[in-house]
Amino acid sequence: MKYNLRNLIYTKSITDNKKITYADISEKTGISINTLSKMSARKDTNVTVDTVIKLCQYFNCTPNELISGFEQPTSYSRISKGLVGELCDRLGCSKEDLIKILLSDQ
Repeated sequence: MKYNLRNLIYTKSITDNKKITYADISEKTGISINTLSKMSARKDTNVTVDTVIKLCQYFNCTPNELISGFEQPTSYSRISKGLVGELCDRLGCSKEDLIKILLSDQ
């Protein structure tokens, strides 16, 4: 699994016309600079669902745009139903919409 943090930072820097730093992200999301650095530098860094949600909200992206390099699920049964429920509750979307996003090739 790989986090596409560097690409998202680069894209947001261009869109916002200013350099985005880990300190900027940390200030807006509450995620530590150390965690952001680890996510950017190392594969398989474990983070909480809350961290993924905060980053997706900050970058206005989907989990698939933030995380890559893992096998895409082929059916709803292979996705943790608890995780789907928690993500839906926090993001305010239906389970069906989230499943479509997770299963898409975006």
